[in-house]
Amino acid sequence: MRALWLFIFLPLWSDTVPADGPPFEPQEALKTIKVPDGLRVDLVAAEPLVADPVAMDIDEYGRIWVAEMPGYPLDVGGSGRIKILHDTDQDGRPDSATVFADGLRLPTGIMRWKDGVLVTDPPDIFYLPDNDGDSRADSHIVVLTGFALSNPQHNANSPIYGLTNWIYVANNSTIWWTEKYADPFGDQGEQVYFPDNPEGDLLPRNAADRNVRFRPDTYELELLGGRSQFGHTFDAWGRHFLVNNSQHHLVEALASQYLERRPELPIQTTIHSTSDHGDAAEVYPITIDPMHQLLTDRGVFTSACALTWQLGGLLPAPFDSSITLVAEPVHNLVHIDRVVPDGPVFRSERVLVKREFIASTDSWFRPVNFTIGPDGAIYVVDYYREIIEHPEWMDDSLAAAGDLHQGTERGRIYRIVPEDTPEMNWHGKLSLANATVDELVGRLASDNIWWRRNAQRILVSRNRQDAVAPLSTMAASSTSALGRLHALWTLNGLGTLTTSQITSALDDPHPGVRENAIRLTEMVLTENPELGQSLLAMTEDTNVRVRYQLLNTLGFVPGSDAAKLRLLAQNIESEWFQTAALLALDVSTHDLMHTVLHELTAPEHVIDRFVLRLARILARTNGLVPALTNEGPALGSRLAGAAEGLQQRQNRIAISRELSERLVELALSPDDEPGNAAVALLEAVIPPEPESLEQAQLIATDINQTVDARVRAVRILSLMPNNIEILPALLDSSYPVEVQLASVEALGAQSGTGPAQLLLQSWPNLWPRSRNRALDQFSTQDRANLLVTALEEGVILTEEITWYQRVRLMRDTEEPVRSRARAILKLEDAAPGELAIPGGPGNNDRGQVLFENLCAQCHMAGEVGTGAIGPNLATVQHWPRHVLLAELQNPSQRIASGYESWRLTRTNGSI
Repeated sequence: MRALWLFIFLPLWSDTVPADGPPFEPQEALKTIKVPDGLRVDLVAAEPLVADPVAMDIDEYGRIWVAEMPGYPLDVGGSGRIKILHDTDQDGRPDSATVFADGLRLPTGIMRWKDGVLVTDPPDIFYLPDNDGDSRADSHIVVLTGFALSNPQHNANSPIYGLTNWIYVANNSTIWWTEKYADPFGDQGEQVYFPDNPEGDLLPRNAADRNVRFRPDTYELELLGGRSQFGHTFDAWGRHFLVNNSQHHLVEALASQYLERRPELPIQTTIHSTSDHGDAAEVYPITIDPMHQLLTDRGVFTSACALTWQLGGLLPAPFDSSITLVAEPVHNLVHIDRVVPDGPVFRSERVLVKREFIASTDSWFRPVNFTIGPDGAIYVVDYYREIIEHPEWMDDSLAAAGDLHQGTERGRIYRIVPEDTPEMNWHGKLSLANATVDELVGRLASDNIWWRRNAQRILVSRNRQDAVAPLSTMAASSTSALGRLHALWTLNGLGTLTTSQITSALDDPHPGVRENAIRLTEMVLTENPELGQSLLAMTEDTNVRVRYQLLNTLGFVPGSDAAKLRLLAQNIESEWFQTAALLALDVSTHDLMHTVLHELTAPEHVIDRFVLRLARILARTNGLVPALTNEGPALGSRLAGAAEGLQQRQNRIAISRELSERLVELALSPDDEPGNAAVALLEAVIPPEPESLEQAQLIATDINQTVDARVRAVRILSLMPNNIEILPALLDSSYPVEVQLASVEALGAQSGTGPAQLLLQSWPNLWPRSRNRALDQFSTQDRANLLVTALEEGVILTEEITWYQRVRLMRDTEEPVRSRARAILKLEDAAPGELAIPGGPGNNDRGQVLFENLCAQCHMAGEVGTGAIGPNLATVQHWPRHVLLAELQNPSQRIASGYESWRLTRTNGSI
């Protein structure tokens, strides 16, 4: 139960929280961290050993390597460092550190490689070797260059040695900036390439804002299908999972090589959001006096990063299987999900109810990364800073106050283990570097990803050809499916994997091995076309992931369209199977749509959805061809898809009067499905002006027509610029809200500031939903200025502005609009020093009594109260105490959007 008294009178755990911070010294900070029963948090390292850590890796000797970023958020002067932690007293724990390399800008990731480490430090990826073993980098070798130096949270980061023996790097799009931060973070990047091999592989600017993979030794470089912000991870079978701020759990559902088969097709996305609790999902911090910046959302994922599969094999149930972790540093917590199959993709589910895996009452606790250790434990990298947000998201006065680097001398690494686990005792004591070939091969079957990944890396990077025999034995007969998997990919990395070994793996009892065996065939199909027959024999495989991989790979097998259509028919309800078939089939989109409409058997709604997607692609690539508008089955889906596809084209196309009149007739008919699609298509083209709009006017105002028909009529009216004078009359509050909404959008779609002025004049007549929609019509620069003026003059109340509308205004690229918006929209609450706020722990019992007596009749807090009139107060549990106290003293100064009081006057004059 989470209720108001928990956040007015200080959160849970207040009885164990130190009272003299933050910041807290390491041992005191440890007391603020809460984990589920049965687990324990150990402090591994803290300042002065580490400071400002953002990433770590553990090498084959058991040494911890740490990437430090003291320069965040604005200093690119070369303060970044790489450290190696040492154990001088041989107790298995680090007690000293040496600076391995310095002079880095803003290092964002580290990975053990050969005799040193790879470090992402945009615009470069460096190899820092230590050839003489003195724990000091001998040189800074630029392996790749060309990545954008943008907001450090968006830069290329987190190199990972993948199952495929490629090195994978997360990369994201650069972000737009106001002029204040354009230097030095306005960089958009250059072409990405190997400086040592300038004539080799070349990727577009900033790698097209996508993840990349590369092989340093062979100068191979490729774009991947997705993008990830800070961090990415692989499950045990090599599937790539991604993260992006508010989207805390994504998976790359479609690899880039399949897109390259049909580059002309406008595939909208290759990424699937797996979270069953949604994007920007609610989180459950326990922070005391949380530190949130002006433009930082509260109580939901806003800084998700460092997504990591828990593959250590150490944690007990329910944290032992199919578990991922993701950091949320703004809210001082770590969230976990259980990942389960969902057709060809996955679904991530909450493991804990209304609480988090790791949470701290300390507002300086900033988990930003994880590593799975050789002991199977989870190692948490804590940046430990007062401010984690970039100043772009702050109040200008705070950004200018000089406090952006508070805590730059601090940082911690924690270890999460079962409660009865022995203390850490392995640091500097591992011998994997000197292991025999048989020992290395044996480690490929370990339950712990650290041993599997590092053993494979060592075998491949050292080109251990003497491992081929034991690897072949493991691939053929190991009782461990993971062992067989890693043996196959290690043989591939050594260049010795045979066709017969792949063929045998296609028949492996474990679906994860079969799925990977199909991927392996792609590398040798050209030289061994007979493998295509083995693939064709797998269309009835019982595992959906295997069938999905098979459909993608069959795109490289000539003459296999019958098998592809069979796979599509078996799995047609999945949009990912639909996309895979579209890319794999050797037929045109036009012909595939004909096949789907006339030859495939599936529920009508499934066919309609697929036809809509095909029509969208066909319209975008070929224009408005007759197949999209002819009479026949799924006409509504074809028209709707055509509308979407045409809207994505750079230039609108003109249509004939005959087609226009037919579409208008459909739009004004009582049949909703083709009617809605017809009006959408009219909005996407340049129709000739109809001879008369009298029928549309009559339908729009006719109370006997259905609401949907009236809405379509309004949309028809909006297509003609000279009808702008008709629309304001439809904003009257006597009209259904749906008609009013359509009229708001119709006015907003007109050019210039005149329509926006009409919306402001009609503001008193707009229903709440219409007001919210109307605010979205002020997104252009000239209209943003009008909106700020309306806020200043009280025409529109600040409480009516949603969070995202506030952010848009307060980040406006025009400084006058930005400054005025921040002045009126930021919380003008009493400052902490102006209110008598008692210190120390709160009184939960007293708070509960006060809430139930004074608040519960109107509000809920968590599950307590009625919520009959006001919003659920659990939504403000993350606000600072002084803000909450100011709200309690004057509860009417700010009314949540959607909870305004409305006075209705009946036509007879009664109220």
